[in-house]
Amino acid sequence: MKAVWVLAALMGLLCGSIYHFLRGKDFRQLPVYLAVGVIGFATGHLAGSVFLPSFPLTLGDLHLLEGTILSFGFLRLAEWLKA
Repeated sequence: MKAVWVLAALMGLLCGSIYHFLRGKDFRQLPVYLAVGVIGFATGHLAGSVFLPSFPLTLGDLHLLEGTILSFGFLRLAEWLKA
């Protein structure tokens, strides 16, 4: 497994835990937010590497901005779909 995907998973977990800290109401929501955060960040990183390969806000090969935006977008969508 490449190191970039490990970093993407860690950043997704970080986004999910921050979102749960800010918006979560119950401890049972935490695993869902963590999973959705990882999926969203991985999707954002993949989209950034395909559509914006030379974007300046990267950490090595990891597209931080795109991953973070899509991660929080996915988290918001998951919260909206649950309600």
